[in-house]
Amino acid sequence: MKRLICLLLLAGMLVSVLVGCGGKTQPPAQSDDSATETEPTTTPPEPTEQELYHPKKEDLDGYNFRMLLDAGLDKDWCFTFREDELRRDELDDAFYARNIYLEDYYNITISVAALPGNDQYQMAQYLTTMTNGGTDFADTIHAVAQHIMPNAIPAGHVLDLNQSRMVNFDASYWDQRIQQEYAVNGKLYTLEGDYNVYDELCTFAVFYNSYLWNLYEYTDKYGSLYDLVTNHKWTLDLMLEMIMDTSQDNDHDNQLGTADRWGMISEVPIPYILYLGSGGSIFSHGEDGALSILFSDSTNYRKAYNIFEDTLKRVSMNEEVLLIDAPVSVGGLGKQFGTAFGMWMNDQALFYTPTVLTVTYLQDMKHEMGILPIPLYTDDQESYYSWTSAQSHLPLMVPRTALSHFDTTMKIAEALCYFSKYSDNGSPTVLEQEYGWFTTRKLCHNAKDRSILEMIFAERTYDLDFAMQISGISASVTYEFSYNRKVSGLSSTLASLRGTADAKLAKFLKDLQENAAN
Repeated sequence: MKRLICLLLLAGMLVSVLVGCGGKTQPPAQSDDSATETEPTTTPPEPTEQELYHPKKEDLDGYNFRMLLDAGLDKDWCFTFREDELRRDELDDAFYARNIYLEDYYNITISVAALPGNDQYQMAQYLTTMTNGGTDFADTIHAVAQHIMPNAIPAGHVLDLNQSRMVNFDASYWDQRIQQEYAVNGKLYTLEGDYNVYDELCTFAVFYNSYLWNLYEYTDKYGSLYDLVTNHKWTLDLMLEMIMDTSQDNDHDNQLGTADRWGMISEVPIPYILYLGSGGSIFSHGEDGALSILFSDSTNYRKAYNIFEDTLKRVSMNEEVLLIDAPVSVGGLGKQFGTAFGMWMNDQALFYTPTVLTVTYLQDMKHEMGILPIPLYTDDQESYYSWTSAQSHLPLMVPRTALSHFDTTMKIAEALCYFSKYSDNGSPTVLEQEYGWFTTRKLCHNAKDRSILEMIFAERTYDLDFAMQISGISASVTYEFSYNRKVSGLSSTLASLRGTADAKLAKFLKDLQENAAN
C-alpha cells in the first residue's frame, strides 16, 4: 500500500513539472553567426563650411554680371581683372583666376567698370538718374559709403539684401559686423566680404616701429606686444604710457616739433576712433532690429560723453601726440603723403594710426613695422573694435533697377565671395594671396603678424551714423573738437545734437519706409 502511494505521489510530481515547463517560452536557437559582434553605429561628421555652402554649378546662359565703381577709384584695389600680360603680383593672379573660374562655372561674363572721369563721388547722382529713368545699368555698385549711403538708402534707390535667398549671410566669407551695424530696422542695404580686399585696407589700426620698440627695450619693460594683444592687455592706458616713454626733443629747443621723436603720430579722427574702439556707438539695435539713438538714454549718454571727453583730453590734447590732418593723397600716381607719412618713414614715432591702406606704400621703409588693433578702452571689453572708415570703404549695394534679376545677381555675388576663400581646383585663393601681398608690403612677417591681422579684420566695426550723417554727433566730435584740440563746449554741443537726433532719425526712417524698393 505504501508503495502504491509513493508511486502515485511521484506521478503527480512529474505531471506538475511537465505542466510548469510547458507554460514557459523557450529561447530561440542561436544562429551560426551569433558570436559575431554588431558594429557600433557612428555619427557622420558635420559638414565643413566649404562643403555646406559650395555653390551649385549651373548654366546662366552667358549672363553679364556688371560691377560698377564710382569715378576716380582704382578698381585694381578691389576687383582686379587684368589680362595675362598686365597682371602685376600674386593678388592680381588670384583675382584673375577666381573670375575666369567663375565665368566658366556659371557660363557668365564678369564686367568691372568705373564711371568716367577722375572726379570722385559721382555715383549718388548717377544712381538717381538711372533709377528715375528705370535703366538697368548694373548688378552691384560700389562707392564710398559716406557719399552714397545718405542718398541711396532713404531714397529707395537700392535693394534690401536681407530679402535675398541666395546669400549665406552667416558664412565667414561675409563680414558679420556690417550686417549688424549697418542694418536699419531689420533691413540691410550694404555688404562687405572676401570678394575684395579694399574694405580691409580702409580699416584703422595702430602700427608700431620695430626699431624703436627694440631700441627702448620695451619688451623687457612691457612684455611682448603679441602677448599683450592676445591676453587682452593692450589698452589705451598702456599705449599712453608707452607714448610718454618715447617722446624725445631731438633738436633741444624745449618743444616737440616735426624734427623730434614722438610717441604717436595720428590723424584727426583718432579720439572718435578710440571711442568706437571702446565698443561705443551712436545707435543701438533692439531685439527686433529697431534702430534708436543710443544717446536718448541718459545712462548711455553719460557713458559716451565721458569716453569722448577722456579721449579728447588724453589724446587730442596730449602734447606728445602729433595730431595732423589726413594725408595729402592716398592714391593716384604721385602717392604723395603728408607730414605724418614722412616722419614715420624717418623713425620719428613709435606709433602711427592711419588706415591699413596708407602703410601698404611703405615697402621702402628703412626698418620693419608691426600692426596692432585699436586698443581696448578698458581691459574688461569682450573684443577689439577697429573702425572701417565710412570715408573710404566701398560697400556692395544692389540698385533698385536690378530687381528683376535680383536672385541671379546675389547668386553670383555669393559665389564671388565663396571662391575668394575656397578653391575647387587647388589654385591660390584671393584670401590666401592677400596675406602674401601684405608680406611684400612689410605688414606680415610671420604667423603672429598674420594672426593679429586676422583678428583686426574679423573685429572691424562700422559706424552707421558716420556713414549716414544722421545725428551729426560723430562728425562734430571727429573734427570740430579733435582738430581744434579742445574739450570746452563739448557738453553743450552734444546736448544740442542729442536734442535733435531723434527727430532726424524719425525722418530718415519715414523716408526709408515710404521709398523702400523691396
